[in-house]
Amino acid sequence: MAGNVVSVTIRVDEESKMLWRELADKEGRSLGGYLERVLTWMKDRELLMEASALDVIADRLVVISNRLEEITLQNSKKITKVKESRNERDREVLEQVLALDIPNSLSRDVWKNWVIRLRKRNNKLDVVTAQAILARWEKAEDNGYDLDELVELAIQRNYSDAVWDSQLERPKGGVGRSVADEQSRMFSECSNARSHAV
Repeated sequence: MAGNVVSVTIRVDEESKMLWRELADKEGRSLGGYLERVLTWMKDRELLMEASALDVIADRLVVISNRLEEITLQNSKKITKVKESRNERDREVLEQVLALDIPNSLSRDVWKNWVIRLRKRNNKLDVVTAQAILARWEKAEDNGYDLDELVELAIQRNYSDAVWDSQLERPKGGVGRSVADEQSRMFSECSNARSHAV
């Protein structure tokens, strides 16, 4: 070791002292020089162990990082597959809804426009709900209402349904009157009722 030389006294048993002298003689060193060399070697070894421990930690971190990337990639693929699966199921349901039997006064184009409008409002019809809607609308048709007119009007006015309860309960009044005429009549009745109430 470089630097000032100092005297150090250590106590060891006779057997250890003999072993150290023997080892020092083999290397052609004095006992002090040999002990100094052992200390230097131990210090270097400790530094090497620390360095190798850091290398081991770094290697493990690389392995962990690679594994995390693999897991992230696998999860990303799973999410993509789930989304694709959902989209595929969604398309199948849409096709089934559009292929349902519809009432006579409802055209395929108007039905399709209604279903797509609902989807744009994030209200995706399933088959059961669509069948219930069509059954309800069919009652209005049985009462003399033209479903194409009702649905187109509901789309124009951004209604959440194309058929009112009154259209399910009462037959359409008057031959040749449109839905707009009926609604205009109802609006007039409401306005007249308000003006008489004042």
